[in-house]
Order: sequence, then structure tokens, then C-alpha cells
Amino acid sequence: MASSGRRPNRLIHQASPYLQQHAYNPVDWYPWGPEALERARREDRPILLSIGYAACHWCHVMERECFEDPAIAARMNAGFVNVKVDREERPDLDQVYQTAAQILGSGGGWPLTVFLTPDLKPFFAGTYFPPEDRHGLPGFPKVLEAVLDAYRHRRDEVERVAGQVAEVLRRSVSGAGLLDRGTAEPARRPGGPGPEGTAAGDAGDAGEAGGVPAPGPGEASGQGEEAWEAGVAPGRGGAGTRAPGAGGVALGLAPEGAAGREAARRWLEQAAARIARSYDPQYGGFGRAPKFPHATAVAVLLRAGAGSGLNQPGGSGTGTGRHTEEGTGDSRAPAAEAGAAGAGREAGSGASPAAAPAARDPAGGGQGPGPGSRRYLDMALHTLQAMALGGLFDHLAGGFHRYATDRAWLIPHFEKMLYDQAQLVPLYLDAYRITGDPFYAGVARRTLDFVREEMTAPEGGFISTLDADSDGREGAYYVWTPAQLREALEGSAASGTRRGPAGGEPARSTLAATGLANSPTGPVEPAEAAPAAAASVDVALAARWFGVTEEGNFEDGTTVLYRAVADEERPALARSLGLDPAELDRRLESIRRRLLEARRRRTPPARDDKILAGWNGLMIAAFAQAAPVLDEPGYAEAARRAAEFVLGALRRPDGRLLHAYRGRALEVPGFLQDYAFLIEGLLALHAAGGAPRWLDEADRLAGVMIETFWDEDSGLFYDAPLEAETPLARPVELFDQAVPAGPAAAAGVLARLAVITGDERYRRVAGRFLDRVRALAAEQPLAMARTVWVEADRLEGYTEVTLVGDPDAPVLAEWRRRLAGFYLPGLLLTVRPPGAGTERRAVWQGRDPVGGRPVAYVCRNFTCSLPLLDWEGLRRELGAG
Repeated sequence: MASSGRRPNRLIHQASPYLQQHAYNPVDWYPWGPEALERARREDRPILLSIGYAACHWCHVMERECFEDPAIAARMNAGFVNVKVDREERPDLDQVYQTAAQILGSGGGWPLTVFLTPDLKPFFAGTYFPPEDRHGLPGFPKVLEAVLDAYRHRRDEVERVAGQVAEVLRRSVSGAGLLDRGTAEPARRPGGPGPEGTAAGDAGDAGEAGGVPAPGPGEASGQGEEAWEAGVAPGRGGAGTRAPGAGGVALGLAPEGAAGREAARRWLEQAAARIARSYDPQYGGFGRAPKFPHATAVAVLLRAGAGSGLNQPGGSGTGTGRHTEEGTGDSRAPAAEAGAAGAGREAGSGASPAAAPAARDPAGGGQGPGPGSRRYLDMALHTLQAMALGGLFDHLAGGFHRYATDRAWLIPHFEKMLYDQAQLVPLYLDAYRITGDPFYAGVARRTLDFVREEMTAPEGGFISTLDADSDGREGAYYVWTPAQLREALEGSAASGTRRGPAGGEPARSTLAATGLANSPTGPVEPAEAAPAAAASVDVALAARWFGVTEEGNFEDGTTVLYRAVADEERPALARSLGLDPAELDRRLESIRRRLLEARRRRTPPARDDKILAGWNGLMIAAFAQAAPVLDEPGYAEAARRAAEFVLGALRRPDGRLLHAYRGRALEVPGFLQDYAFLIEGLLALHAAGGAPRWLDEADRLAGVMIETFWDEDSGLFYDAPLEAETPLARPVELFDQAVPAGPAAAAGVLARLAVITGDERYRRVAGRFLDRVRALAAEQPLAMARTVWVEADRLEGYTEVTLVGDPDAPVLAEWRRRLAGFYLPGLLLTVRPPGAGTERRAVWQGRDPVGGRPVAYVCRNFTCSLPLLDWEGLRRELGAG
């Protein structure tokens, strides 16, 4: 907030944009650290811990309503030591206290409000609280008074509950509560202020925040992370630490030679069958509302459905067919919402969408509901289409919003997170590889272009988030009225070729990304400057194409843009406007550019420009994978710049990573995800460009990762280093959340590096971890989809392709580009440059140059091909026919 002449509090000195947002609150905020914790102990005060992040809409609401209120702030200051934490800066604290909130029954989410004893044990938790009783929630002043009364007059009860919660939490976040059988009595919390001032119930009463029904809005509802969506969340704490039927059916078999591929197929299909139980056959995705992308689960469905065969754009693939823009039929048709499309809409929206994009259920398109793997592919493609055609996707600038608040993917929660872009791009690339449909390539391209233009820091790294709010209103930057369309289109003419995101060069126009044209590549000539009549046609076309109406589908008669015209309706639409199909495409691209230019004159959402090592690793991997698939060298350059920056700015002299950068490296040690995700990015960079440096860097980081996070006794990875001094318990997160679980990602990169380096320690650590968690992943594949994926790799083994020669040689560059077009999840591609030895490169042993010519080797199950001297030989060896 603006200072308005007020004196700042301690947060003014913090680098976090989220903490700085609260620097002028009248609350006496402390950052997490010794000063605050020592004061709580010295004065025997409870700690009010508030956790959020810069793009969190309901964090902003609670700030405006409560933390800016002088009377509420005075109560907080008089009774508590108030501590504010950025969950992106300290994910370990967020993980521990979100778990505590689950144990206490609040459901978790952001803003997270937890009350702690001076020894950091939680005894009461909630999420968003209003300033007065509202929506069945007690006002925050009432909560403060009730908590203080309990702390001062029922201290024995507070200490007893805090001790019980801490004990359950230690078991839960350490992984023991999930992997070991046995039950424990759930902790009880002291009576808290219910809706009528009633006492709270048991700690196991889900959906309550200290006896208060949890609020419905977005991230404050306990729906802030994917693992808790769709009613399939694993239990946390107490008797709920294992799902019913735990330890039942084991879904996989150990591989025995050639049986590995069949074992992997069975493992994936059985995991996919469980994931499919939560699939929404009408609108795609999982569960009802709110809906998150669940990227790791969609990846498992794609792999189970497409198999591990080689599928290349434009080729026959697995028989799924080539679904071009003209050939999808009703797969991209909009449909009227059968129910209340805004049923899951956050409080205060006042919106009920009249229509929403709704892809058909491909599984119902004549394929039948049987056990065949094709239906899993259809589920994945349905989900990807629905997300990209609805309001979750930004149809003007590209990129995805955080999640949809309704079942039909129409109304998003508007923040944009780097990790969503990074995880969704590879899915759309895979869908393109499998089907050859340019629609998916276009979505990936537009998302990457958005990140290059709007989420890339001058230093080369990628920033964290764009806010949901602008001008104090959620979504104001993104929504439109018919009057705003007229102002933007009647007052402007089509401009020249649009600028590329990285400079002044023309960017290729990928109309297929927004469904605007059939061709995924190639420049599109702009429309001529239109007279008034033509401008009127543009307004009508824009309103029809993007579904903009006077009633709107969002707040105050505004509309979230979505693809409102089905493919088969395009010819009729063109005729109704007196346009031929080519002119329709030109008009639509001109409209998109002009609307985007008009939107950029609005007040933009705030940016959290922290650069996080782990999230950058995911984005580096996405850019690196896309570069050869989409034949865009600029993407490889973006990945390289980011990798150079992170390794230069966020690595200490001792080789350990730091977590975050904002103007300078912040003194927060790197977490497991930082190492695992960055190693993923480095391996992808090597595969895309062949530079051996990235293998060296990945190998070095892997050794540090094991030393810092691996626990030999438990067979698990900790998520936080010892030096983070995480309170109560050193966390282990086995479930995918907004990003893949760190331990699963770590096991995945170690398994690949074991093949590359021959380091038996890497193989042993990865294998022991997978042995430890395999049964739980079999039971809960939606929550542990990344673990399912890594275990499938172990069962099937890798297809090792080694290219020998100068990485920059045109022949090898072309081979890498063609290989990238295959859908082969187990592909392990490395490039051995001239003169490179085999020390810590077991994958290159015996794979030598032949007469100075570029050569390729393909190895599976310890058996290698003869040297392959041309592309056709390599293609045949890979089984591409």
C-alpha cells in the first residue's frame, strides 16, 4: 500500500515484495527471525503468524479490511507478536504451518493465520477473517479476543493442544505419518469462537478454522494447492495420515529385462485408472470447482494413453489421428453451462456466467469406457483443450492464470504464476508430439512468448508472479465490456507486424494458439486500416469470438474473454460478416493485437519480481524443451541466459544454492526443489543444445543435493536444509502441490544422472526412495503423480541416444530437432563433443567418433546399436519405421 504519510514498520527493510506491501500497515509487523521469536519468549506473548504471497487476492482483501484498520491493528499490537512471512521466500515455514492448519481443521490456504505459543507450536489456525462477522465467519477482532482469552485463562489447555498438534505434525511432515502404519488420537484444540461463539470441535473436523467454517473464497478456502483438490487429498495427521485401504493393492512389478516395458505399462495404466476416477467428463480436469491444472496428473494420463511409442507431429503416431484445427469437430465447441458456471466463484464476484467453453469428452466419442489406454489420452487432451479455450488462458497476451473458480474453466483466479507456465508448456508440447495438432504447439508458443515478454527480468532470470488485482479490483486488467471493445477497435487501426518479445524483430504469429487460424507458424499480414464500417465489423467479430456481451460473465457486466466460436461455426461467422476465411483470420489477428495494445494502457497488475532458483529451473526446462520442437532458437537462448544467471547469482562459493534473488541474493538457503528443478533445467539445456557444461553443473549440484537433503535412515529426502532451522520438524513433502514434490523430482534427476555418470550412489539413492514410497504412490497417484512418472521410468528404463560430434554442427542440430519431435518420455539424449573423455560419463563409454563424421548410438537395457551415420538409420533404430 502507499505510505500516505505514515511511518513504515520493520518490513520496509525486507526484499520481498509481499512483505513490502505490508510495510505501512499500522500493525507492528516483524519478519520471521530471532528478534520476533525472542520477544515472544521474553514477554510470554502468543505469536500471530500471517503467511501469504504477493499475488494472493484474499491476502490483499484481509490487508485492506483488517491490517489497515487502526483499531484492529492496535488489538494485534497489544496482545501479540505479529510475524509476516512470504510463502515463496520460506516454503518450509508455509509447509509446516499449512500442515498444522490441516491438523487443526482449518483446511489451509492463503492468507494463512496461525497462532503459536512462544516455542512456535500452533494452537489455533484459520485463513481469511473479515473485520466483522460475515459469511458465517467471526470477525477478526472477535478471533483475536477469543485467542487471547484462551491463552491467558486456559493456558494448560492451550499448551496441551499445542503439544499434541506439534507431535502429530512432526510425524506428518517427516513422512513417517504417511509411510508407517498406525494411528494416533487426533489433537483437540481449545474452544474457539464459532459462528455463535460456540466451542470448537475436534481437530479432525475438516472445514473448520478453530471452530469456524472455513471461508469459501479461492486461496483462502483450503484449496490453495492441487493435492487438496477434487476430494482426493491424502489425509494429514492423526488417524488420517493414511488413506483407507492403505497398503492394499501393489500396482507395479519389478522389471525383469524386456519385461520392464510391460511392467511400466501396467503401472501407468493402473495409476491412470485411479486418477480417472476424479476426471470431469463434461469439462475436463479433475473434480468440480475450483479447478487447478494438475499438470503432473495430466502428464501421467498422456503417457498412459499414448504409451512410450515414437510419435512425431505429422506422423501416424499411435493411431490417435491428426487433429488439425479443421478436424476437431465439436471438440472445441462452446456450450451453455448446464449448471451454475460460477458455482465455485469467490465471494463477492456477483457473477454467474451464462456460457462457457466446453470441450466434448473425447472418451465418449465412440471409444468406449473400457480399460483401453486411449481413453486416458482423450482425457488428457480434453483437459488441455478446455483449459486453453476457456478463461484460464489469456487470449490476448498468452499464458495461464492460476486456476479456474468454476467447473467449466471460464472464470479464472487471475494471478499468473511462473510455475504454471513452466509446467503447462511441456504438456502442450507433448500433446503436439502425440497428435500433430498445431493447436497445442500454438498454445505452448504463446505461453513462452508471454513469459519472455512479461516475466523475464533484465538480469535474465524469470520473475515469480503477476498479481490478480489492479486498481484495487480483481481481474480489472483482463476483463472487457462491449463499450471497451468499441473504444479499442473503432478508435484504432491495424498496426504493422507486431514486435517480438525479445526486441524489435518480428515474432511469428501463432494464431492457432488462440484458435484464431489454422496455421501454427508463419507471419500474418496485418489488416489494412479500416473505415468506420470495417471497424464496426471488427467490434461485432471480437464480441462474437470472445463471448463479450452486455450482461457479461464476471463482475459488473464485464466479460472474461474465452473462445466462444466452435470450429464448425467459423464459415457461417465469416459469411455473416461478409468476409472470406482468409480475411476472417487476418481480422482476428488484428483484433487480438489491437485489444492487447489497448489493454496495456490500463493499470497493470503488480509484479513480484523475486527470482526463485527452483521455479527458474522449471522454466529453463520448458524453454529448452520447446526450442527444438518449435524450431525457435530464441527459446534456447532464454533458457541459457536464465541458467547462467541462477548459477552465477544464487550459488555460494561452497557450491550450495540460495533460494531467491531480488536486486541481490537473499540469505535464504536453497531448498530441495531448488536443486531438483534446476538440475532438470540443466539436463534439458544439454539435450537441446549439446553443451557439456550443463551436464557438469547438474552433476555437481546433485552431489550437494544428496549431502544436504538425503536421510539414509528413513530413505527419504528432506525438503529443507538444516541451516534453514525450520521449527518443530524438518519437513518431507511426498505429495505434488502447486509444483511437483521435491523428493520425487530429486529421485528423477538422480536416476537420469546415474545413467549419464555411472555414479552408483545416484542410482542407489533414487532406487531406495522409490522403494520407500512406491506403495503410497500406487494408492494415491493423483496426489503423487510425479512419483508415478519417475517409477515408470525406473520400470521401463531409458532409451539412451548419444550423438557424437560437434554440438553446433548442422547435422547434429537437425538430428536433435527431429528427435525432439518424438514423444518418447524415456529418451535420455546426450551429446559427446570431439575430444571429450568418459570420466563421469559412463553413457559415452564405447560410443566413439567414426572417421570424423557425426554419428549416433542408441542403447537400451545395456545393449547398444552399431554406429548410425544418417537420420534414417537413427529413425529406424528408434522404431519410428
